[in-house]
Amino acid sequence: MEEIARRSGVAGIRSMSGQIRVTPAAGPCHNRRSTRGTRDHDLLPRHLAADGPRAGLRFPHQRGRRPDFPGERVVAILSAGNLATTQAVISMIRQAAGRGGTIGPEGDILAARSLFDVAQTVGAVLREVMRLDRSHVEPYGDPTASFLVGGQVAGDGHRLFQIYSAGNFVEASSRNPFLQLGETKYGKPILDRALTMRSGLDEAAKLALLLAPPIDLLRYEAGSLTAGQVAKFTAQHPYWADLRERYSDGLSLLVASLPEPRF
Repeated sequence: MEEIARRSGVAGIRSMSGQIRVTPAAGPCHNRRSTRGTRDHDLLPRHLAADGPRAGLRFPHQRGRRPDFPGERVVAILSAGNLATTQAVISMIRQAAGRGGTIGPEGDILAARSLFDVAQTVGAVLREVMRLDRSHVEPYGDPTASFLVGGQVAGDGHRLFQIYSAGNFVEASSRNPFLQLGETKYGKPILDRALTMRSGLDEAAKLALLLAPPIDLLRYEAGSLTAGQVAKFTAQHPYWADLRERYSDGLSLLVASLPEPRF
């Protein structure tokens, strides 16, 4: 997710009915890279999207692709952190895809039996990249990165994981139905107050879209095993403009209706 000052992060929301993925859309204001190949954690994250059939597998860095094999699996991977580290992890996952490898640095996310297995593979790849590069990068900047992994594999439920820079991870739950990367302090208060596991996908999408555009949004319905509902919202998008105006007006009316303080 992101805020008006253009600091960006990324969020995943899980409810009983499905998942929402939110990531800032590509734009020159967000992609501030240093000459040393590092970048702050609150800058532009990228996502890895599998677009099939398998023979024509693509893992584009740009957004708006369908990260699914309809009827078989939907896997979306979002990242934040050191640019070189995240690109290396994504490239290694891409190279191993379709080769049938087991869980680990050579794991094949297209052969994974569950999203848990996918999260294990991403964590293992991240640890391998950090093992190779950490000592070389640290004199110049922070080499760490983190990821969100979400979606569903046939035979397993829809799940959402956050992979930390150490390669370990946590899963979204009824007590914590959303996970965030990058700059989190701006979107978190809205989600903390209004989002629950029983929130519908439309409600979750509205909460996510209350933040500053441009925003790419993926709406996944549990059990559908297809990720066709992908949309981009800019400041000029009629729906976003109307949503923002209604929210601002409603918030002003709410504050006006509160009792006056007593001194």
